[in-house]
Amino acid sequence: MRGLPWSRLGVAALGVAAVGCPGEKERVPSPAELVAGQVETPAPFGARAERALEPASLGEAIRALRAYAPRGPSVLEVRADAARVALQVRVGESATVAEYSYDGRVLGPVPIHLDGEGELGANLFDLDTVDWDALGKLFPRARDAVDPLDGRVTGLVVRRHLPFSADVRARLYVASPRMSGHLDADARGTELSTPPAAP
Repeated sequence: MRGLPWSRLGVAALGVAAVGCPGEKERVPSPAELVAGQVETPAPFGARAERALEPASLGEAIRALRAYAPRGPSVLEVRADAARVALQVRVGESATVAEYSYDGRVLGPVPIHLDGEGELGANLFDLDTVDWDALGKLFPRARDAVDPLDGRVTGLVVRRHLPFSADVRARLYVASPRMSGHLDADARGTELSTPPAAP
């Protein structure tokens, strides 16, 4: 199954109006004053990419996206990279899948094109069957399994392990200057066998 590229939205700039005393000429603040006066908000994942695949960031994204996944088997896939976490969810009882992504903001829905001959319903799982905190704690273990010195987690995919089994599996991808590899886990965050890293 292949999804359409994520949508990209621009960032809206915020302005601050200066209010003077009665009788005073209104003064327009300088760009530096506007920046200094803005309230600090969480930066999008893209601006803090080195932290996007850490446990706290994954948990933040899942909490933000939870409202878009109906209870019960409705999720086709959850995918994370350094820039965002994406949730692919079935729309009602239809054959339509929509993608919502989170990079500090929720974006979407974006329609997803599905390939393959399998039944959509058989591929769906409940978001709440996955222990997201336990998966987040596997990030250091995945780095250690591939390259404890220079490895970094570059992606996470959670979906059913079809056609091999109906179990929900997670795969953490790791890259380093020397090699790449991955670590597999079940939905409860229990580590499974790790294939040898590829040079």
